[in-house]
Amino acid sequence: MKQLLFYSLLLSSAFIACNDDGLERPDNGRAEEPSQTFTFRIESVGEAQDIYFTRAGETAESRPVFSMSPKQTIDRVDILIVDEENAGMVVCKKTITGWSNTDTQTSRAYIDGKTFGREADVILIGNEILEEGKTYIAYGVGYHTGSYGNYTAFADASVGSPLGKAEIATIPSGSYAQEIFAGAELLHVEDGKLLTRPTSDAQLEDAVVTARRQVAGTYGYFTRVPAVVDGKAVHTLRLVTTLRNRSLIFGGFRSLEDPENFNITRVVNGTGVRTDFDAQLAGSEQPDAFIVYEVNLAAWFPGEGDEPADTNGDGYLDAGDTNWQIDPSLHAEGAVKLAKGTVFGNSYLVPVAVSEAEIEAGRPTFQLQLLDREGNILRHLTPIVRDEEELSATRTIVSLDDRGRAIVTTGDNPETALTYSIYRNNIYTLGDKNSDQIYGEDEPLDLSAGSILVMDVNPEWEALEAIIFY
Repeated sequence: MKQLLFYSLLLSSAFIACNDDGLERPDNGRAEEPSQTFTFRIESVGEAQDIYFTRAGETAESRPVFSMSPKQTIDRVDILIVDEENAGMVVCKKTITGWSNTDTQTSRAYIDGKTFGREADVILIGNEILEEGKTYIAYGVGYHTGSYGNYTAFADASVGSPLGKAEIATIPSGSYAQEIFAGAELLHVEDGKLLTRPTSDAQLEDAVVTARRQVAGTYGYFTRVPAVVDGKAVHTLRLVTTLRNRSLIFGGFRSLEDPENFNITRVVNGTGVRTDFDAQLAGSEQPDAFIVYEVNLAAWFPGEGDEPADTNGDGYLDAGDTNWQIDPSLHAEGAVKLAKGTVFGNSYLVPVAVSEAEIEAGRPTFQLQLLDREGNILRHLTPIVRDEEELSATRTIVSLDDRGRAIVTTGDNPETALTYSIYRNNIYTLGDKNSDQIYGEDEPLDLSAGSILVMDVNPEWEALEAIIFY
């Protein structure tokens, strides 16, 4: 009931005119003008919170991956409408600012079955009105201003010119992937109204364009971290990956089998393979991996200097230690609740497809490592995927041709439990952290037991529980 009450308080409409950055007001003289309307959605769960967590290259507004229940804190949405029947000519370009700001009510919260998020109504008026009987494509990108090297969506696109290449966002050197959304939909014009069709055999319905996360996410939620391995104190817990791309391609939204279906899953939309390794796998003699996240154990179990302390001397950093705290760099007041004695690491990831060669070589996608103060690997664990259905499903890869246009290919999946691709809008988790605000049913991963870790893959970032807001 509290969740429904929270959302009901936000059901005020936001109307956006195509060439006007302000809100459409009912008394501004346009109420009697002919118009067309479609709804633009950013699909997610929950509302923005004042969470601040910064790393080198990240803006202060970046939101860490705190749980299975994703939020959106983006502040800008760019929308482009293209005439599909006329060489991809751009007919409308729109920017919406303050998207997640509930004070301005630029967008509103919505609940649609199992999906949640924010939406706004986009209004076309005057010469923006789309032609009767034609079909158009509406594209949209939602993101944080200043992210991806001050990326601006559709910067090279202009009304009256064709859209000649796919939209791309690139991570600058030394920076990290951040939350970003994109999507597209066909707009059919019938009797002056904008309509969409979820699938080719479905009926036309009121036009809704949905943007979904274009990055993947990962977090690790651990307890009973060994304090000492082979006589050496453990200083850092980190997750590394052997795969990393630098750029996101905002394409591959629709099914090859069904042109009306813009909700395909298991898509790899990353490009630009990186080789600037900053870590290595256990046993490697040279750098061959990338740091996904690092957990400084002393920030959770402070001791003397910058060393973690096992205060009860049982050999593990856990709930039995009286010095436990949440790492201050993660803990904006009330931002995240964690079970006593746990540690937490998280990151967004640019999707990447594993190759046949990497699979044959047996290179793991991820490796969890315990390090000493000098960065030596004391112990390592390899997360595997046990979901055979997930591994056997087909995968879609988005790439670019020599003119920068998106190429979409779908084929059999060669992946294994050890070597697997990273898909957009999927979250890869070690340990179970269902909700930011409720942790009674959390299951942090016990690192004192066993040597095999299971990486849970949650397709489409589907939340196991919606967050209750108070």
